[in-house]
Amino acid sequence: MANINRKMKHTPDVKSGEQYEELLDELLRESGAQISQRNQEHFDETLKLFLQAGCGQIEHSDWRNVEMISTMFEILTAKHRRLNPWKYEEYRYEDDAVFDPEPQIQQKEIYPGIDRFALEVLAADQHIKNGQRTKSQRVTKNPENDNSKKVKERLAKTRKGNLPELRVEDIAKGGLSGKQVVEDWARKNPGKIDKESGDFMANLELSLSRATSRTKINLAKQGPVSFPMRCHKSNRGKWGRYALIKEGSAGGKDTGNTYGIIKTDTEKEIA
Repeated sequence: MANINRKMKHTPDVKSGEQYEELLDELLRESGAQISQRNQEHFDETLKLFLQAGCGQIEHSDWRNVEMISTMFEILTAKHRRLNPWKYEEYRYEDDAVFDPEPQIQQKEIYPGIDRFALEVLAADQHIKNGQRTKSQRVTKNPENDNSKKVKERLAKTRKGNLPELRVEDIAKGGLSGKQVVEDWARKNPGKIDKESGDFMANLELSLSRATSRTKINLAKQGPVSFPMRCHKSNRGKWGRYALIKEGSAGGKDTGNTYGIIKTDTEKEIA
């Protein structure tokens, strides 16, 4: 009887089963082990796959430390499920010899027959392909990645009721501070100034800053904001004839923004 048992241990079925169980046990042990205690024998081979796919060393290291073991376990067990559907709950347990000594169908368990190296390669390939699909989807969905004329025209059309976007050549004079813009507006609109409202120039400067911020926020909801940008989306606004050329620090009346006068209002430029 002892001789029979020794012979059975060397049969292909038993050996394949032992290899499968040993690999599963190894992955389970490593999932709770420190990184330094994990098998790094095939580190260079998986790194080569990542570099060939345009992925960096940091991504590769993070993948090995965080994702690789669990992915390998999922791949290995999924292969076993597909090879032996009768062992899992959607099939009849009575056909398994473990539960029925005389099953109607004699099922034979098939093992994946895959070693550690091949499993690491499959896990690496899965991560790389998933990353490439994600990048492709982002490029497709993000209009900023398409600089074609059609995309720019579509973005402009979504801003219903707004004036056309400005170009650099639409600016008659740039490099103006908020204070200079306010002074220019005051000279052009003397009858609209309430000089009895205290520090009216400071109030106007704060009004310019707030109007510019609101316009930028509203435009950002509809697509990428480009500069120069109108301080108000229509000419009916107090600051509709001025443009924000460059943003400065946030908040307060003196934001450090750089402004310009739009060409359609050049007859009374700042001296």
